[in-house]
Amino acid sequence: GTATGQTNVSGGIYADITWTLANSPYIVTSTVVVFPGHTLTIEPGVTVKFENNQQLEIRQASIIALGTSADSIIFTSNSSAPYPGIWSSVYLNGNVSSNFDYCSFSYGHYGIEGAITDMDTIFLNNSSIFNISYYGMQVFSAGHYVIDNCKIFNNQWGFFGSSKGGIFNYCSIFNNQYNGLDIYDDNVIIRNCTIECNGQYGIYNYNGSCLIENCNIENNQMGIISDGFTKISNCDFFHNSYGYSDGSSSHDTIMQSVFKYNGVGLSNRGGGYVNHSIFEYDSIGIRILGWAYKIFECNVMQHNINYAVKFDNPLNSTFMINNYWGTTDSATIESMIYDGYDNVSDGLLSFIPLNTVPCPNVGSSPFSIPDGCFIHKTGIESIFEKGEISIFPNPATSTVTFQLQNSLISKQNSQLLITDLLGRIVYKKTITILENTIDVSRWSTGMYFYQIISNGKKGVGKFVVER
Repeated sequence: GTATGQTNVSGGIYADITWTLANSPYIVTSTVVVFPGHTLTIEPGVTVKFENNQQLEIRQASIIALGTSADSIIFTSNSSAPYPGIWSSVYLNGNVSSNFDYCSFSYGHYGIEGAITDMDTIFLNNSSIFNISYYGMQVFSAGHYVIDNCKIFNNQWGFFGSSKGGIFNYCSIFNNQYNGLDIYDDNVIIRNCTIECNGQYGIYNYNGSCLIENCNIENNQMGIISDGFTKISNCDFFHNSYGYSDGSSSHDTIMQSVFKYNGVGLSNRGGGYVNHSIFEYDSIGIRILGWAYKIFECNVMQHNINYAVKFDNPLNSTFMINNYWGTTDSATIESMIYDGYDNVSDGLLSFIPLNTVPCPNVGSSPFSIPDGCFIHKTGIESIFEKGEISIFPNPATSTVTFQLQNSLISKQNSQLLITDLLGRIVYKKTITILENTIDVSRWSTGMYFYQIISNGKKGVGKFVVER
Protein backbone atom coordinates (compact mmCIF):
# COMPACT_ATOMS: atom_id res chain seq x y z
CA GLY A 1 0.00 0.00 0.00
CA THR A 2 0.92 3.67 -0.19
CA ALA A 3 0.89 6.21 2.63
CA THR A 4 -1.38 9.15 1.87
CA GLY A 5 -1.25 11.30 5.00
CA GLN A 6 0.95 12.73 7.69
CA THR A 7 0.23 12.61 11.41
CA ASN A 8 1.98 14.57 14.14
CA VAL A 9 2.06 12.72 17.47
CA SER A 10 3.16 13.76 20.95
CA GLY A 11 2.35 13.23 24.63
CA GLY A 12 0.52 10.32 26.25
CA ILE A 13 -1.39 7.42 24.69
CA TYR A 14 -4.01 6.16 27.19
CA ALA A 15 -5.82 3.48 25.14
CA ASP A 16 -4.98 0.78 22.60
CA ILE A 17 -4.11 2.43 19.29
CA THR A 18 -3.03 1.53 15.77
CA TRP A 19 -0.78 3.67 13.62
CA THR A 20 -2.03 3.03 10.10
CA LEU A 21 -0.35 3.15 6.73
CA ALA A 22 -3.01 5.60 5.53
CA ASN A 23 -1.90 8.15 8.14
CA SER A 24 1.83 7.58 7.70
CA PRO A 25 4.35 9.08 8.19
CA TYR A 26 3.95 9.68 11.93
CA ILE A 27 6.04 12.63 13.10
CA VAL A 28 7.05 12.44 16.78
CA THR A 29 7.15 16.17 17.54
CA SER A 30 7.76 15.60 21.27
CA THR A 31 8.18 12.41 23.25
CA VAL A 32 5.31 9.92 23.00
CA VAL A 33 4.49 7.66 25.97
CA VAL A 34 2.24 4.59 25.70
CA PHE A 35 0.84 4.27 29.23
CA PRO A 36 0.70 1.01 31.22
CA GLY A 37 -1.60 -1.76 30.07
CA HIS A 38 -2.12 -0.52 26.52
CA THR A 39 -0.84 -1.63 23.12
CA LEU A 40 0.59 0.37 20.23
CA THR A 41 0.20 -1.53 16.95
CA ILE A 42 2.06 -0.26 13.88
CA GLU A 43 0.93 -1.42 10.45
CA PRO A 44 3.29 -2.63 7.69
CA GLY A 45 4.76 0.19 5.60
CA VAL A 46 4.47 2.86 8.29
CA THR A 47 7.32 5.35 8.75
CA VAL A 48 7.86 6.91 12.18
CA LYS A 49 10.01 10.05 12.08
CA PHE A 50 11.40 11.74 15.17
CA GLU A 51 12.12 15.40 15.71
CA ASN A 52 15.48 16.11 17.36
CA ASN A 53 16.02 14.51 20.80
CA GLN A 54 12.54 12.92 20.90
CA GLN A 55 11.63 9.40 21.98
CA LEU A 56 8.91 6.75 21.80
CA GLU A 57 8.47 5.22 25.28
CA ILE A 58 6.48 2.01 25.79
CA ARG A 59 5.85 2.20 29.56
CA GLN A 60 4.74 -1.14 31.06
CA ALA A 61 2.79 -1.52 27.85
CA SER A 62 3.10 -3.38 24.54
CA ILE A 63 4.31 -2.61 21.05
CA ILE A 64 3.55 -4.73 17.99
CA ALA A 65 5.40 -3.55 14.88
CA LEU A 66 5.13 -6.32 12.32
CA GLY A 67 6.21 -5.22 8.87
CA THR A 68 6.63 -7.47 5.86
CA SER A 69 9.42 -8.06 3.37
CA ALA A 70 7.57 -5.77 0.94
CA ASP A 71 6.40 -3.17 3.51
CA SER A 72 8.90 -2.64 6.30
CA ILE A 73 8.37 -0.30 9.24
CA ILE A 74 10.91 2.53 9.51
CA PHE A 75 11.99 4.41 12.64
CA THR A 76 14.23 7.33 11.69
CA SER A 77 14.88 11.06 11.96
CA ASN A 78 12.60 13.74 10.54
CA SER A 79 15.63 15.85 9.61
CA SER A 80 16.55 16.43 6.00
CA ALA A 81 20.19 16.02 7.03
CA PRO A 82 20.16 13.37 9.77
CA TYR A 83 23.20 12.26 11.74
CA PRO A 84 23.68 9.53 14.35
CA GLY A 85 22.12 10.52 17.68
CA ILE A 86 19.83 13.24 16.35
CA TRP A 87 16.81 11.55 18.00
CA SER A 88 16.68 9.50 21.19
CA SER A 89 15.34 5.92 21.01
CA VAL A 90 12.48 3.48 21.05
CA TYR A 91 12.47 2.96 24.82
CA LEU A 92 10.91 -0.25 26.15
CA ASN A 93 10.31 0.67 29.80
CA GLY A 94 9.06 -2.35 31.76
CA ASN A 95 7.22 -3.75 28.76
CA VAL A 96 4.63 -6.51 28.71
CA SER A 97 5.16 -7.42 25.04
CA SER A 98 7.65 -6.24 22.39
CA ASN A 99 7.54 -7.68 18.90
CA PHE A 100 9.32 -6.23 15.86
CA ASP A 101 9.52 -7.80 12.40
CA TYR A 102 10.88 -6.21 9.21
CA CYS A 103 11.75 -2.94 10.94
CA SER A 104 14.66 -0.55 10.55
CA PHE A 105 16.08 1.88 13.11
CA SER A 106 18.50 4.62 12.08
CA TYR A 107 20.09 7.85 13.37
CA GLY A 108 18.97 7.49 17.01
CA HIS A 109 21.10 7.68 20.15
CA TYR A 110 19.90 4.10 20.61
CA GLY A 111 17.87 2.09 18.16
CA ILE A 112 16.07 0.02 20.80
CA GLU A 113 16.64 0.65 24.50
CA GLY A 114 15.08 -2.10 26.61
CA ALA A 115 14.60 -2.00 30.38
CA ILE A 116 12.20 -4.92 30.47
CA THR A 117 10.63 -7.20 33.06
CA ASP A 118 10.94 -10.96 33.33
CA MET A 119 7.47 -11.15 31.68
CA ASP A 120 8.84 -9.75 28.42
CA THR A 121 11.00 -11.18 25.68
CA ILE A 122 11.96 -8.71 22.97
CA PHE A 123 11.50 -10.32 19.57
CA LEU A 124 13.43 -8.62 16.77
CA ASN A 125 13.31 -10.41 13.42
CA ASN A 126 14.36 -9.55 9.86
CA SER A 127 15.37 -6.06 10.93
CA SER A 128 18.27 -3.59 10.68
CA ILE A 129 19.78 -1.16 13.18
CA PHE A 130 22.35 1.27 11.77
CA ASN A 131 23.91 4.73 12.03
CA ILE A 132 23.26 4.87 15.80
CA SER A 133 25.44 7.15 17.97
CA TYR A 134 25.66 4.80 20.99
CA TYR A 135 24.39 1.21 21.22
CA GLY A 136 22.30 -0.01 18.33
CA MET A 137 20.35 -2.08 20.84
CA GLN A 138 20.60 -2.22 24.63
CA VAL A 139 18.73 -4.74 26.79
CA PHE A 140 19.09 -4.77 30.57
CA SER A 141 17.22 -5.85 33.73
CA ALA A 142 15.17 -9.04 33.97
CA GLY A 143 13.90 -9.88 30.49
CA HIS A 144 15.12 -11.87 27.49
CA TYR A 145 15.65 -11.23 23.79
CA VAL A 146 15.47 -13.23 20.57
CA ILE A 147 17.20 -11.58 17.60
CA ASP A 148 16.87 -13.48 14.35
CA ASN A 149 18.07 -12.65 10.83
CA CYS A 150 19.03 -9.07 11.70
CA LYS A 151 21.81 -6.68 10.73
CA ILE A 152 23.39 -4.37 13.32
CA PHE A 153 25.99 -2.19 11.63
CA ASN A 154 27.63 1.23 11.33
CA ASN A 155 26.86 2.10 14.95
CA GLN A 156 29.24 3.27 17.66
CA TRP A 157 28.56 0.00 19.52
CA GLY A 158 26.38 -2.77 18.16
CA PHE A 159 24.61 -4.42 21.11
CA PHE A 160 24.72 -4.38 24.91
CA GLY A 161 23.03 -7.12 26.93
CA SER A 162 22.75 -7.26 30.72
CA SER A 163 19.60 -9.26 31.31
CA LYS A 164 18.62 -12.90 31.75
CA GLY A 165 20.02 -13.83 28.36
CA GLY A 166 18.99 -14.21 24.79
CA ILE A 167 19.58 -15.65 21.35
CA PHE A 168 21.20 -14.33 18.17
CA ASN A 169 20.60 -16.44 15.09
CA TYR A 170 21.62 -15.71 11.48
CA CYS A 171 22.63 -12.16 12.33
CA SER A 172 25.32 -9.95 10.83
CA ILE A 173 27.09 -7.64 13.29
CA PHE A 174 29.54 -5.53 11.32
CA ASN A 175 31.29 -2.19 10.79
CA ASN A 176 30.54 -0.94 14.31
CA GLN A 177 33.09 1.61 15.50
CA TYR A 178 33.91 -0.17 18.75
CA ASN A 179 32.37 -3.49 19.85
CA GLY A 180 29.89 -5.61 17.97
CA LEU A 181 28.30 -7.48 20.91
CA ASP A 182 28.86 -6.62 24.60
CA ILE A 183 27.53 -9.53 26.66
CA TYR A 184 27.13 -9.12 30.44
CA ASP A 185 24.35 -11.67 30.91
CA ASP A 186 24.18 -15.45 31.30
CA ASN A 187 22.59 -17.94 28.93
CA VAL A 188 23.44 -16.17 25.68
CA ILE A 189 23.45 -18.20 22.46
CA ILE A 190 25.05 -16.83 19.28
CA ARG A 191 24.55 -19.13 16.29
CA ASN A 192 25.08 -18.89 12.54
CA CYS A 193 26.24 -15.28 12.76
CA THR A 194 28.80 -13.14 10.98
CA ILE A 195 30.82 -10.86 13.27
CA GLU A 196 33.00 -8.73 11.00
CA CYS A 197 34.86 -5.46 10.60
CA ASN A 198 34.21 -4.14 14.11
CA GLY A 199 36.78 -1.58 15.19
CA GLN A 200 37.51 -3.01 18.64
CA TYR A 201 35.94 -6.32 19.79
CA GLY A 202 33.63 -8.50 17.76
CA ILE A 203 32.17 -10.18 20.86
CA TYR A 204 33.05 -9.29 24.47
CA ASN A 205 31.70 -11.75 27.05
CA TYR A 206 32.36 -9.85 30.26
CA ASN A 207 31.50 -12.42 32.92
CA GLY A 208 28.55 -14.56 31.81
CA SER A 209 27.97 -17.90 30.14
CA CYS A 210 27.88 -17.80 26.36
CA LEU A 211 27.59 -20.40 23.60
CA ILE A 212 28.99 -19.34 20.21
CA GLU A 213 28.72 -21.80 17.34
CA ASN A 214 28.69 -21.86 13.54
CA CYS A 215 29.96 -18.28 13.35
CA ASN A 216 32.34 -16.39 11.10
CA ILE A 217 34.59 -14.00 13.08
CA GLU A 218 36.55 -11.88 10.61
CA ASN A 219 38.39 -8.56 10.24
CA ASN A 220 37.86 -7.33 13.80
CA GLN A 221 40.57 -5.78 15.96
CA MET A 222 39.85 -8.64 18.39
CA GLY A 223 37.37 -11.31 17.35
CA ILE A 224 36.20 -12.64 20.73
CA ILE A 225 37.35 -11.68 24.21
CA SER A 226 36.05 -13.62 27.21
CA ASP A 227 36.20 -13.04 30.95
CA GLY A 228 33.42 -15.53 31.65
CA PHE A 229 32.45 -19.02 30.59
CA THR A 230 32.36 -19.22 26.80
CA LYS A 231 31.92 -22.33 24.69
CA ILE A 232 32.97 -21.90 21.06
CA SER A 233 32.46 -24.55 18.41
CA ASN A 234 32.58 -24.75 14.63
CA CYS A 235 33.71 -21.13 14.16
CA ASP A 236 36.14 -19.53 11.70
CA PHE A 237 38.48 -16.77 12.92
CA PHE A 238 40.04 -15.02 9.89
CA HIS A 239 42.02 -11.78 9.48
CA ASN A 240 41.60 -10.43 13.02
CA SER A 241 44.45 -8.71 14.82
CA TYR A 242 43.61 -11.17 17.62
CA GLY A 243 41.18 -13.98 16.90
CA TYR A 244 40.35 -14.89 20.50
CA SER A 245 41.59 -13.71 23.89
CA ASP A 246 40.59 -14.66 27.42
CA GLY A 247 41.07 -13.30 30.92
CA SER A 248 42.73 -15.07 33.80
CA SER A 249 39.35 -15.89 35.41
CA SER A 250 37.78 -17.38 32.28
CA HIS A 251 37.22 -21.08 31.78
CA ASP A 252 36.37 -21.50 28.11
CA THR A 253 36.08 -24.41 25.71
CA ILE A 254 37.03 -23.99 22.06
CA MET A 255 36.51 -26.91 19.75
CA GLN A 256 36.45 -27.71 16.05
CA SER A 257 37.31 -24.17 14.95
CA VAL A 258 39.77 -22.62 12.50
CA PHE A 259 42.20 -19.74 13.15
CA LYS A 260 43.85 -18.39 9.99
CA TYR A 261 45.49 -15.17 8.80
CA ASN A 262 45.25 -13.50 12.23
CA GLY A 263 47.96 -11.46 13.92
CA VAL A 264 47.54 -13.77 16.93
CA GLY A 265 45.10 -16.62 16.53
CA LEU A 266 44.46 -17.28 20.22
CA SER A 267 45.75 -15.41 23.28
CA ASN A 268 45.41 -17.40 26.51
CA ARG A 269 45.48 -16.27 30.15
CA GLY A 270 42.84 -18.53 31.74
CA GLY A 271 41.70 -22.12 31.95
CA GLY A 272 39.62 -24.51 29.88
CA TYR A 273 40.20 -26.60 26.78
CA VAL A 274 41.10 -26.12 23.11
CA ASN A 275 40.73 -29.18 20.92
CA HIS A 276 40.21 -30.35 17.35
CA SER A 277 41.03 -26.88 16.00
CA ILE A 278 43.40 -25.57 13.33
CA PHE A 279 45.98 -22.78 13.71
CA GLU A 280 47.52 -21.98 10.33
CA TYR A 281 48.98 -18.90 8.63
CA ASP A 282 48.65 -16.73 11.74
CA SER A 283 51.62 -14.52 12.60
CA ILE A 284 51.48 -16.29 15.99
CA GLY A 285 49.10 -19.20 16.28
CA ILE A 286 48.75 -19.35 20.08
CA ARG A 287 50.14 -16.99 22.69
CA ILE A 288 50.12 -18.24 26.30
CA LEU A 289 50.48 -15.53 28.94
CA GLY A 290 51.03 -15.45 32.70
CA TRP A 291 49.71 -18.36 34.72
CA ALA A 292 47.41 -19.75 32.03
CA TYR A 293 46.30 -23.35 32.45
CA LYS A 294 44.23 -24.11 29.34
CA ILE A 295 44.74 -27.60 27.89
CA PHE A 296 45.49 -27.85 24.14
CA GLU A 297 44.85 -31.27 22.66
CA CYS A 298 44.31 -32.72 19.18
CA ASN A 299 44.91 -29.44 17.33
CA VAL A 300 46.77 -28.76 14.07
CA MET A 301 49.53 -26.13 14.34
CA GLN A 302 51.55 -25.51 11.20
CA HIS A 303 52.53 -22.90 8.58
CA ASN A 304 52.36 -20.02 11.05
CA ILE A 305 54.49 -17.04 10.07
CA ASN A 306 56.48 -16.35 13.26
CA TYR A 307 55.61 -19.00 15.84
CA ALA A 308 53.01 -21.70 16.26
CA VAL A 309 53.15 -21.01 20.02
CA LYS A 310 54.63 -18.09 21.95
CA PHE A 311 54.89 -19.21 25.57
CA ASP A 312 55.17 -16.20 27.90
CA ASN A 313 54.61 -18.18 31.09
CA PRO A 314 57.18 -18.40 33.92
CA LEU A 315 56.34 -22.05 34.72
CA ASN A 316 57.04 -25.16 32.70
CA SER A 317 53.88 -26.55 31.10
CA THR A 318 52.66 -29.97 30.01
CA PHE A 319 49.26 -28.69 28.81
CA MET A 320 50.15 -29.08 25.09
CA ILE A 321 49.47 -32.74 24.27
CA ASN A 322 48.65 -34.92 21.26
CA ASN A 323 48.77 -32.08 18.75
CA TYR A 324 49.88 -32.30 15.13
CA TRP A 325 52.71 -29.99 14.02
CA GLY A 326 53.12 -31.01 10.39
CA THR A 327 56.29 -32.89 11.31
CA THR A 328 57.57 -35.34 13.91
CA ASP A 329 61.07 -33.82 14.04
CA SER A 330 61.56 -32.44 17.56
CA ALA A 331 64.08 -29.79 16.53
CA THR A 332 61.73 -28.46 13.84
CA ILE A 333 58.81 -28.34 16.27
CA GLU A 334 60.95 -26.60 18.87
CA SER A 335 61.80 -23.92 16.30
CA MET A 336 58.06 -23.27 15.98
CA ILE A 337 57.78 -22.57 19.73
CA TYR A 338 59.05 -19.50 21.59
CA ASP A 339 59.70 -20.44 25.22
CA GLY A 340 62.49 -20.65 27.80
CA TYR A 341 64.97 -21.81 25.17
CA ASP A 342 64.52 -18.38 23.54
CA ASN A 343 64.00 -16.26 26.68
CA VAL A 344 65.18 -17.49 30.08
CA SER A 345 62.40 -15.52 31.79
CA ASP A 346 59.91 -17.99 30.32
CA GLY A 347 59.28 -21.60 31.23
CA LEU A 348 59.56 -24.56 28.90
CA LEU A 349 56.59 -25.83 26.92
CA SER A 350 56.42 -29.58 26.42
CA PHE A 351 54.81 -30.77 23.19
CA ILE A 352 55.19 -34.50 23.96
CA PRO A 353 53.27 -36.69 23.28
CA LEU A 354 52.53 -35.50 19.75
CA ASN A 355 50.39 -36.87 16.96
CA THR A 356 51.88 -38.04 13.68
CA VAL A 357 48.64 -37.31 11.80
CA PRO A 358 45.82 -34.84 12.56
CA CYS A 359 43.05 -36.01 14.87
CA PRO A 360 39.81 -37.05 13.15
CA ASN A 361 37.24 -34.31 12.46
CA VAL A 362 39.67 -31.49 13.11
CA GLY A 363 38.62 -27.99 12.05
CA SER A 364 35.20 -26.49 11.47
CA SER A 365 32.60 -28.22 9.36
CA PRO A 366 30.95 -26.29 6.51
CA PHE A 367 28.14 -23.94 7.46
CA SER A 368 26.18 -21.24 5.69
CA ILE A 369 27.52 -17.74 6.35
CA PRO A 370 24.96 -14.91 6.20
CA ASP A 371 25.76 -11.60 4.57
CA GLY A 372 28.35 -9.67 6.51
CA CYS A 373 30.62 -6.72 5.98
CA PHE A 374 31.77 -5.42 2.66
CA ILE A 375 35.17 -7.14 2.67
CA HIS A 376 35.96 -10.83 2.27
CA LYS A 377 39.69 -11.36 1.87
CA THR A 378 40.05 -15.13 1.93
CA GLY A 379 43.55 -16.15 0.93
CA ILE A 380 45.46 -13.08 2.14
CA GLU A 381 47.97 -14.62 4.49
CA SER A 382 49.32 -11.73 6.56
CA ILE A 383 48.43 -8.25 7.70
CA PHE A 384 50.12 -4.90 7.52
CA GLU A 385 51.96 -3.99 10.68
CA LYS A 386 51.09 -0.81 12.54
CA GLY A 387 52.56 2.16 10.70
CA GLU A 388 53.02 0.41 7.35
CA ILE A 389 49.93 2.18 6.00
CA SER A 390 49.33 5.86 6.74
CA ILE A 391 46.35 7.92 5.62
CA PHE A 392 46.23 11.71 5.84
CA PRO A 393 44.56 14.05 6.47
CA ASN A 394 41.85 12.29 8.46
CA PRO A 395 39.25 13.82 8.54
CA ALA A 396 39.71 14.91 4.92
CA THR A 397 38.07 17.86 3.16
CA SER A 398 39.39 17.97 -0.40
CA THR A 399 41.97 15.19 -0.79
CA VAL A 400 43.06 12.08 1.08
CA THR A 401 46.44 10.40 0.64
CA PHE A 402 47.26 6.73 1.19
CA GLN A 403 50.92 5.97 1.79
CA LEU A 404 52.54 2.54 2.00
CA GLN A 405 55.59 2.85 4.24
CA ASN A 406 57.11 -0.59 3.71
CA SER A 407 59.70 -0.40 0.93
CA LEU A 408 59.50 -4.18 0.52
CA ILE A 409 55.91 -3.96 -0.66
CA SER A 410 55.64 -4.23 -4.41
CA LYS A 411 54.95 -0.94 -6.18
CA GLN A 412 52.87 -2.86 -8.70
CA ASN A 413 49.43 -4.45 -8.37
CA SER A 414 48.48 -2.94 -5.02
CA GLN A 415 44.67 -2.88 -4.92
CA LEU A 416 42.81 -0.05 -3.17
CA LEU A 417 39.05 -0.36 -2.58
CA ILE A 418 36.91 2.25 -0.78
CA THR A 419 33.27 1.79 0.20
CA ASP A 420 30.69 4.00 1.89
CA LEU A 421 28.65 3.22 5.02
CA LEU A 422 26.19 1.12 3.02
CA GLY A 423 28.94 -1.01 1.53
CA ARG A 424 28.76 0.57 -1.92
CA ILE A 425 32.04 0.80 -3.80
CA VAL A 426 32.92 4.47 -4.38
CA TYR A 427 36.54 4.05 -5.49
CA LYS A 428 38.62 1.19 -6.84
CA LYS A 429 42.09 1.43 -8.28
CA THR A 430 45.35 -0.42 -8.80
CA ILE A 431 48.00 1.62 -7.01
CA THR A 432 51.26 1.72 -8.95
CA ILE A 433 53.16 4.05 -6.63
CA LEU A 434 53.82 3.98 -2.91
CA GLU A 435 51.76 7.15 -2.41
CA ASN A 436 48.31 7.71 -3.84
CA THR A 437 46.20 10.90 -3.46
CA ILE A 438 42.46 10.90 -4.13
CA ASP A 439 40.20 13.89 -4.79
CA VAL A 440 37.26 13.64 -2.35
CA SER A 441 36.04 17.22 -2.73
CA ARG A 442 32.78 16.05 -4.32
CA TRP A 443 32.21 13.07 -2.04
CA SER A 444 29.37 13.13 0.47
CA THR A 445 30.37 13.87 4.04
CA GLY A 446 30.58 10.85 6.32
CA MET A 447 32.63 7.78 7.10
CA TYR A 448 34.31 5.58 4.49
CA PHE A 449 36.07 2.23 4.75
CA TYR A 450 39.13 1.15 2.81
CA GLN A 451 41.06 -2.01 2.12
CA ILE A 452 44.49 -2.31 0.55
CA ILE A 453 45.88 -5.60 -0.72
CA SER A 454 49.55 -5.53 -1.71
CA ASN A 455 52.07 -8.28 -2.27
CA GLY A 456 50.17 -10.85 -0.22
CA LYS A 457 49.37 -8.49 2.66
CA LYS A 458 46.17 -6.67 3.51
CA GLY A 459 45.11 -3.67 5.55
CA VAL A 460 41.72 -2.19 6.40
CA GLY A 461 40.68 1.04 8.07
CA LYS A 462 38.34 4.01 8.13
CA PHE A 463 38.46 7.71 7.33
CA VAL A 464 36.02 10.61 7.42
CA VAL A 465 35.17 13.22 4.80
CA GLU A 466 33.90 16.49 6.24
CA ARG A 467 33.48 20.07 5.07
